Amino acid sequence: MVVFITQQKKELVMNEKNNIFVTQPLLPPLEEFIPYLEKIWDNKILTNGGPFHQQLEKALCEYLGVEHIALFTNGKIKVISMVVIAGTTQC
Repeated sequence: MVVFITQQKKELVMNEKNNIFVTQPLLPPLEEFIPYLEKIWDNKILTNGGPFHQQLEKALCEYLGVEHIALFTNGKIKVISMVVIAGTTQC
């Protein structure tokens, strides 16, 4: 991002060429990703527990040689789940 300040007015000019990215996602070509999106739209499951989630859990179990695995969206959900499993009401 580059800021240009003139005597008449202050303006913020944002230009993709001027951005400095700390990280950027590594994405597949959109054409390769569309079939997966179509499957998601077909089964109408956009959250955890859908077919892709289940496939990933199964593949990870096989890869890691474990019987069970649980995937969480973030650390907070994991901690809340552990508190519920432990049967306590305090975090």
